[in-house]
Amino acid sequence: MRRILVVATLGLAFVSAAACSDDTPSASPTGTATATAAAPTAAADLKTACASLKKASDDFKAKVIEFTPKLIAAEADNSKAPAVAAEALQALQEFTAAYGSNASAINDPQLKAAVDADLKALNDVVTKAIAAGPDIAKLQASFDAQDFENVGEAVERRCATA
Repeated sequence: MRRILVVATLGLAFVSAAACSDDTPSASPTGTATATAAAPTAAADLKTACASLKKASDDFKAKVIEFTPKLIAAEADNSKAPAVAAEALQALQEFTAAYGSNASAINDPQLKAAVDADLKALNDVVTKAIAAGPDIAKLQASFDAQDFENVGEAVERRCATA
């Protein structure tokens, strides 16, 4: 039970960290007219990318909250494990796809690098989760990687300035 709670906590911590804030005021434009004209476009692109990442994170957070009790139940009743493992894997795959859906269109180099690193970690977890199959303990172990625990931190820092 403790490991399931750790996984749920990590999942919630990740999606909370990955949620980009759009409440931070943007920097005031300075420089030439060309730089001033380009700055709002770059800021808008960054803000749009952060909003997309936040939506993907919020959607995943809702799914984590929904299937966490099912993970706990599956640990106690192995007959539930295949369905719960499949649901968890599907949620992770959907999140990874949504999180990376606009990655190639991100213009901000810092945000793009952060998202690319996050996607690598997420894809590694998906691969391990697929290999785990219906084994809940192995599924949980797939979430224990340090890279997965750090997913979203750099995105959060970059989006805080959007």
